[in-house]
Amino acid sequence: MSADVAAALASGVRQRLGSDLGVGITGVAGPEAVGEDPAGTVFLAVAGARFAEVSRVELVGSRAEIRATSVDRSLTLLNAVLSTLEQPGIPGPLPGVTP
Repeated sequence: MSADVAAALASGVRQRLGSDLGVGITGVAGPEAVGEDPAGTVFLAVAGARFAEVSRVELVGSRAEIRATSVDRSLTLLNAVLSTLEQPGIPGPLPGVTP
C-alpha cells in the first residue's frame, strides 16, 4: 500500500477501460493496522494519460465507514481534477451540483 500503488491502480484502470481518467484506492480499512500503517490510512489517486494526482488521507471509523469515506474522498479528488482540466470531451462540474 502506497502512493505508487494507488497511482498504478488508477493508471491501469484508465488503460484497461480505455478511458480518459482512472481512479485507484488502496489502504487499510481495518479493523487492525497492517505493518506500520494504522487502520484508516488510505491512498487515493486519479490518473490521466500524462499525470497522476495522489492523496494520502487518515480516516476514522469502522471498516465499512472507512471504505465508504474512501470512495467519497476519491470522487471529491476526481471532481477536483476534472475542474482543473480543460480538455475537449471532458465536461466540467454541472451548475448547481455540489461535489
